[in-house]
Amino acid sequence: MTIDPEAFSKLIPMWASNQDLFTQIMEALPLGVLITNLEGRVIYCNDAQCRIDDMKKDFIIGKLENELYGPYLGPGIMRTCQETGQPILGFVCHYRTVRGKIINGAYWVFPIKYKGEICGSLCLTQLLLNKLPMFPPADEFSLEDQDPTTSSTGGTGLLTIVGADQAFRRALSVAQTTATSPSPVLISGETGTGKEMFVRAIREAGKRHDQPYQAINCSAIPATLLEGILFGATRGSFTGAVDRPGLFEEANHGIIYLDEIDSMPMELQPKLLRVIQEMRVRRLGSAVERPLDVKIISSISATPDEVLASGRMRPDLYYRLAVISVMVPPLRERMGDLDDLIAHFITKYNKLLDKNITHMDEHLLSMFRRYDWPGNVRELEYVIAGAINLTAWENALHIHHIPDHHRLSLEGRLKVPVRPASFGPHHRPLEPAVSSEPPPPNHGGGGAADMSLSSREAEALAEAMSAASGSVSRAAEILGISRQLLSYKMKKHGLSRHEFKKK
Repeated sequence: MTIDPEAFSKLIPMWASNQDLFTQIMEALPLGVLITNLEGRVIYCNDAQCRIDDMKKDFIIGKLENELYGPYLGPGIMRTCQETGQPILGFVCHYRTVRGKIINGAYWVFPIKYKGEICGSLCLTQLLLNKLPMFPPADEFSLEDQDPTTSSTGGTGLLTIVGADQAFRRALSVAQTTATSPSPVLISGETGTGKEMFVRAIREAGKRHDQPYQAINCSAIPATLLEGILFGATRGSFTGAVDRPGLFEEANHGIIYLDEIDSMPMELQPKLLRVIQEMRVRRLGSAVERPLDVKIISSISATPDEVLASGRMRPDLYYRLAVISVMVPPLRERMGDLDDLIAHFITKYNKLLDKNITHMDEHLLSMFRRYDWPGNVRELEYVIAGAINLTAWENALHIHHIPDHHRLSLEGRLKVPVRPASFGPHHRPLEPAVSSEPPPPNHGGGGAADMSLSSREAEALAEAMSAASGSVSRAAEILGISRQLLSYKMKKHGLSRHEFKKK
């Protein structure tokens, strides 16, 4: 799929002279359309894109790409397209809008050229998942998709939440309990743990599942705009202001989700506190207070103690929002769920990408189990999605399928150094170089009795290189790491491949 630069350059002047015809063409497309200028500011979007993002056109037009999607839509794919001058075809990922909606889609992005110079970019979006699913009852944690048109809890979607870890299940149980309560809920957890999933689950399981839902990322909106977006404005309250409701009014009788609430400007927090306490909202520039009936869900990406100690959030606001508190554990504290999560994501992306991956290579699986996953479940999903995108005919994921930037992170943050368990052609999965037995005494004289991690790493490298007869590629395969990382570690320990070659 390509776009003829000359044909498209004629389209822009045609838009200026005949906007009705241009709009008719764009609105006829079944895909979302977003056009940005060289600055990265949106100059056009069609109704399909508005429906996908659940945002109004007058909110989208004029915004920068990163103001609408932040860091969530890849690295800023429209900006990347402009910088490289190359189209991006069939890029599959999840992203989250500033309103908090999670989108799963495929994207085709093209540079727009005028008289040979790049002047913007065009993005076509195909929605891959139209219904956001909901979690099963607390005693059911199946990987099998249910009928998305029915639900045992009254909602209309399906969200399979994978996890048997005790702390994770406790958080799920609390979330289920809050679903029918009007009390505010505060969800805490590191970035990538799945807080948005809990929000959707609470919504779908409660009585307000068919009522309005509004969400906003408080860290993504400039302070000067956030108050008007939340509370609304009246004509003349500031330059260019028009009469419009805020998100609280739009969410009336439903749910509003305030993501990263601890990033809200301090001067705005007392106003939010008053709205919560009084359940009444006053638009900017208005003397009229409007009653509210809204369930408030908020989230923070740190522990409550850290947030309060940092001074980023008023204690009285915190306690008002945290009537019910849900703490989502990080992935490193629920590693017993890792294998089920891997299976779930492989199944998911097999369907999305029409692949047939059946399992993960034991070396790669061993690395996954020893990695501390700082990006949590979101990082795990994106690593697996990236790897499956890079498979061809294979039915197993291997280390060479992991995209370079993910692989370097994976290899650089292993919790323990790797020691090969066997050097045969069918070597067993690698295990951490940790033993419950004390190490043998050092008979070389002058050394410490306990072998340091650095010494054990050097020993593992030497054993692998010896078994591989000095072949860096073979040794890297034995250790389950990349050639680049192995070469770096050998240089660090003063090892040369020549000393391991068979005479």
